[in-house]
Amino acid sequence: MAYLLEFRPSKLPANILAPPYVILGIQGESVAEMLPPQIPLNAVLHFIPKLVQFVLPQPTNLPPKVAQGALRVPRVGLDIRLDIGIASLQRIILKVLQSAGRPVSNCAFRLPPSTITSLSVRKTWLLFELPRAGLHGLYVHLQSHLMAGAPVNFEQMETLWAAFPPESDMLRAMFVNFIQSHLMFHYSRAEFQTIQKWYLIDTTRRRLFESIVARFPAFGKL
Repeated sequence: MAYLLEFRPSKLPANILAPPYVILGIQGESVAEMLPPQIPLNAVLHFIPKLVQFVLPQPTNLPPKVAQGALRVPRVGLDIRLDIGIASLQRIILKVLQSAGRPVSNCAFRLPPSTITSLSVRKTWLLFELPRAGLHGLYVHLQSHLMAGAPVNFEQMETLWAAFPPESDMLRAMFVNFIQSHLMFHYSRAEFQTIQKWYLIDTTRRRLFESIVARFPAFGKL
């Protein structure tokens, strides 16, 4: 997955992998157990400067044993107060670690993401105020998946429509996927009618669909 994302080229600080390590949370809930261990704060803030605003202050008046442990392996809380999901954070943190030069053995996050996960990663990347150019590989993957992958479903179509402007190649690929999938009888009657109602009820969606479906005369004969 990480090869689909790209941070802006930069010189790495000498201490980028040094402690303290972050305990990451989203909206007050810890997600540390779902992320690789010992994520250096320096690496996170180097590649995602926006997250500095979510670093939590160090607690004071700790019990002696807790304080001694904190000195051995210093950790800092980072609670991300943004509307993001764990799946997208996992993949971006993996990219942070790889870009910082740390080997990551967990292969699960390297699998090509689904359409919904790709869109979640895109949303999180932009909320982190990272360069749009860094999403180019993800966009290529997403468009290729629409062109040659599984039939697009209603949830994916709604999410894609919310993410991209009507004139985008991504939405054109989405409608081509839908049309071709319908011609191959991949949808139940209920699924097809739900999608059809969705694109007909909105003028912009309907016009875009009509401009594409004209290339597929067999569509209207089913």
